[in-house]
Amino acid sequence: MQTDPGFLKEEPMGEAENPTTYIQRQLRHWKEELERDPEQDKVLTALFRTAIVEAMPLTVKAKLEDVVGLNSKTHKEFRDHVVHAVEQHRKQELKIKNQEKELQRKLTQLQLEELINKKKKVRQYKKKTNQQ
Repeated sequence: MQTDPGFLKEEPMGEAENPTTYIQRQLRHWKEELERDPEQDKVLTALFRTAIVEAMPLTVKAKLEDVVGLNSKTHKEFRDHVVHAVEQHRKQELKIKNQEKELQRKLTQLQLEELINKKKKVRQYKKKTNQQ
């Protein structure tokens, strides 16, 4: 097998890329590079799946590493685990992003109220000093 081992390092999945599409694209790439299906050889299957897991975001990678026997599962089961972990990761990221937006909105609102209160106090002070 005369193959550049550099191809074993997978490019990371795109932020909005469908995980199933990503896995299929990488599988096609491996088939082209090796001229055989990595899912038909236990060693290549383990290498392929490890490369896929390594290409995932850290939280997804950690979840997948906790799955017992992930490399011994069928291709469909492996893919389903990856898809589920990616979807959970994206949901969590979206939740955090929304929480950050809400916090930013509340902070801006508090700052605005503080400025309005200061302006009122300045007006009241000016009224008192003008009346005296």
